[in-house]
Amino acid sequence: FLQLATVRPDGTPSNRTIVFRGFWDPAPTTGPRFDSLLEFVTDARSQKCGDIATTDGGILAEACWYFPATREQFRLSGRLYIVTAPTPAAAADATYSPPPPPRLPPGVPAAHAEVERLRLWRTMSPALRASFAAPPPLSPASTSDVATNTALAALPCLLPTSTPAGTLPQPTPSPPSTAVRDAHNRALAVFALALLDVTAVDYLCLPAAPPPASPPSGTVAAPQPPPVLPAPTPHAGSRTLYTRSPDAGWRFSPV
Repeated sequence: FLQLATVRPDGTPSNRTIVFRGFWDPAPTTGPRFDSLLEFVTDARSQKCGDIATTDGGILAEACWYFPATREQFRLSGRLYIVTAPTPAAAADATYSPPPPPRLPPGVPAAHAEVERLRLWRTMSPALRASFAAPPPLSPASTSDVATNTALAALPCLLPTSTPAGTLPQPTPSPPSTAVRDAHNRALAVFALALLDVTAVDYLCLPAAPPPASPPSGTVAAPQPPPVLPAPTPHAGSRTLYTRSPDAGWRFSPV
């Protein structure tokens, strides 16, 4: 988990906790790259997707990632983009407004982004897939919505899959009901991929926590668990700022 902060069109801040899904390099065959995109999944009907839709490109964003075990903090600044369904208006539930169109990083082909969106959809758990068939975030749920979501608490992936060479074909599952197929298509239509294109990293390595104070003389100290934090490193207490420019790549400087 990490925190992702953005700025709304009216200038007020917005922050939320999200799940990191991985790195994505849109062109891995062109050689080593150090500007891979951070991936998150989101609902295309969410507020942050609506904020991105008001721009021609991405919006400014900053992710804060803290690792308690090593006492390291990464503040990742850049622009946030979204990959939504290519034709959301045709596939979305008519009850709600259609999701916004995709807003992709410069140079990322729309076809590549859609392949990656569908790949992540296949990796989602049935329960998480079902959550995208629910009403939009922050909207009241009707009685029919509650009944539908209860019946579809686990939504299977109905996208076609290929059988790897050399493996036995899997038995064909029974055809899904119309309700399940409709819910799957509705959920997939609003399933979006958020991409953070990082251009600056503020790295902070905190010193190790001080040892606990000694008990007063004449008292017996309670048994302490073994220390979890690692021993101090030569970089403990340091702070480094990494910045990326299109022509010179990444640079770093102590702060």
